[in-house]
Amino acid sequence: VAGVLVLAESLLAFNVGDSRVFEVDPEGGLRQVSVDDSPPLPPGRRTTSVVTQTLGGSRAPSPVVPHLAAFPTAGADRYLVCSDGLTDPVPEDVIGSVLRTADDGRAAFELWKAAIEAGGPDNITLALVRIGDDDTVVPG
Repeated sequence: VAGVLVLAESLLAFNVGDSRVFEVDPEGGLRQVSVDDSPPLPPGRRTTSVVTQTLGGSRAPSPVVPHLAAFPTAGADRYLVCSDGLTDPVPEDVIGSVLRTADDGRAAFELWKAAIEAGGPDNITLALVRIGDDDTVVPG
């Protein structure tokens, strides 16, 4: 689970598990502002997520501690909120390239399409959030 809350002069990013929040720079570069709860694994190997464990996916209870981070908004910020269904099969440089070359609506579609074309091994959820003159959320 990941998301953002846009306030008058700041943005609150939150997550639990391996869904992520990225700040997108104007050139399409990504800076992860969320914290992964799942350890990195070799390609093709998966683990049960902390969220699944909490919902009954393991025998022992597992506490959930959300990660929270606040950032001042600078007037023209852009954030990508996504599940690992995007970030596992699609490399960050490809995500950045799409964000650099496509407007928000087209970028959301192209990122979803890239994850599907890479095999779509998990749910693919994403939203682009642009803060500026026209605050917009583009779901994917």
